[in-house]
Amino acid sequence: PYSGPLQDWFPQEEYRWDVLYNADGSSTLVLTVYPFYYNPLTTDVRFYKNYHLAVAYTSSSTAITQLETEQGVYSPGERVVLNLGLSHSGEPQDIVVSAVVRRCGTEELVAGLLLRTLQSLSGAASFSLQWDSTGFHAGEYYIEATLQDGQGNVLDSQSHLFRLGILSGQMTSFSAT
Repeated sequence: PYSGPLQDWFPQEEYRWDVLYNADGSSTLVLTVYPFYYNPLTTDVRFYKNYHLAVAYTSSSTAITQLETEQGVYSPGERVVLNLGLSHSGEPQDIVVSAVVRRCGTEELVAGLLLRTLQSLSGAASFSLQWDSTGFHAGEYYIEATLQDGQGNVLDSQSHLFRLGILSGQMTSFSAT
């Protein structure tokens, strides 16, 4: 029997998409289409055989060239330092830069680090950001940086994983036979 939340139909989305980044710098678009739907309240089902999809994309001359923390592991309460570099070739353009911290696994937004418009960016830019981890639980986190144009189109996006809390142990006894 169905024991989840009482939604009308499952799944609630018709499709989802992800981008896989390859080692050679290229990327692969992965589309997942859900042709079968189920309504747990009525036990009705729907099945679709044909879909029509249109893919729109933008080509960007703006890129994140560096996204890294100064350390891979930080102690709770320590300031996490992020170095962010970007470049824009072509005509000067206003670029909106945002960076957030999310908890791995839940994707929970735990902090907003930056929302800034770089006016008439041309060439390279870099800066450092800090996140005060005081009060946050140990675990895996990631910083997600996004570059957008003035119309909200995503020009580039990257994330960087780091750990809050040092893993350690101490052996108190050892024997072997």
